[in-house]
Amino acid sequence: MKTLSKFATLATALGLAVLVGCTPDGSAPGPDDPDPTDPPAPVTPTEPALPTETPPASNSMAPFEHPMEPERDPFVVFEEMIEEGPRDYTSRIHGCTKMPYAVVGRYLAARGVNINNTTADTAGALYKTALNSIGVPNLTNRVRDSKEWSTAAFTDLLDISAAAVPEIVTALPNQDACKKAGASVNLFGTDAAGATTLNADAVTCLLGVPSTPEMLELGATFIKQATSDADGRILVVASLMASAQLCQ
Repeated sequence: MKTLSKFATLATALGLAVLVGCTPDGSAPGPDDPDPTDPPAPVTPTEPALPTETPPASNSMAPFEHPMEPERDPFVVFEEMIEEGPRDYTSRIHGCTKMPYAVVGRYLAARGVNINNTTADTAGALYKTALNSIGVPNLTNRVRDSKEWSTAAFTDLLDISAAAVPEIVTALPNQDACKKAGASVNLFGTDAAGATTLNADAVTCLLGVPSTPEMLELGATFIKQATSDADGRILVVASLMASAQLCQ
């Protein structure tokens, strides 16, 4: 009975301590002690950390992961098809293989270049020496003309185009293919401020495709920013010629 009385007395004392706000050791609760009458704080479960994958080491034989292309608006694609034509048509007219060596020569001759000129550093002489770089078919060994532009062919074509500019500027207006209603068209002109401009009809004949206002404006700007007007004209015409033949 005495033992039971001791337990009953201890339980009563602890209950009174809770009711009066005392801590288990009998002292008054401090400002940082939790209120014993408050419910326990909820426990937030923590998710286990996801394992991190180490990127594979660089390997020259590993395939290249191409990023996924975003989906295009079908209405935009439809408008392009209306403007450019259906895919089965545009795929045939937008091909861009290397121009054969003989075609490059006919193109230059039609713009007024003397491709038979053997004087050093002329367009005709450079064209003759570019026979191997641009490539011709070897009929004896049954090797066809190459269809891809090489770095050497690129370089030689740019040199030929730059050397041909003086001849083209002089001869282009008198070429029958470049006359408009029988009248000659000059490649260059001047605006009201005296700056050099490009003639749209002459550029169209030079390239073989219609010129654009952006093309003419960019060419005039380039000439204005060049070290000299003559150098700017050479670089612009050579760039236009090369871009037309190289499909750039």
